[in-house]
This record gives sequence, C-alpha cells and structure tokens, in this order.
Amino acid sequence: MKIEFDDVKMIKIMRKRGLHLGTMARMVLQDVNAKTYEDNRRDYGEQRWRIYGKCLGGVLCVCSTERGDAIRVITMFNVSKKEQEKYYD
Repeated sequence: MKIEFDDVKMIKIMRKRGLHLGTMARMVLQDVNAKTYEDNRRDYGEQRWRIYGKCLGGVLCVCSTERGDAIRVITMFNVSKKEQEKYYD
C-alpha cells in the first residue's frame, strides 16, 4: 500500500504530537482490527475516512483520503478514552 502525506504537515505533527505520519500511519492501517468510518462531519470536496487502529500499544486515528492508488494521510492523533470506544466496539 502506498502512503502519501504532506512533508510540512508531517514535521508539524512530529513536533506537536510526537507522531511520524509515514511509519505510524502504516502501523494503524495494517492493524487487522482497525475500524474505518466515513468522515462526513462536513463537505471536504472528497471522500475522507477516519481509521482507528493500534500502534505501539495505543489507539490512534488516521484521517485519510484516497488519491489514485495511494492513501493520502491528512492528519493523525492519539484518541481520547471516549474515541477509543470506536476501536473496541
């Protein structure tokens, strides 16, 4: 699976959250128990997904879209206890 992301955003997320978009997003996306939900909170002009999966013992959310044959990671974050329910349901 090909994963793309914005290099500038990756640096911001690494500094702010300590998360590496490429490496950690791949781990979440490869989690066989990951849960995927369509992100329809607003009109983004494209179909977006929120994928909840385990990475290094914690649950992360990867927000992504498909661009051609690649998954474009928009952002990624550690989830709250309430959001963890989306993974464990």
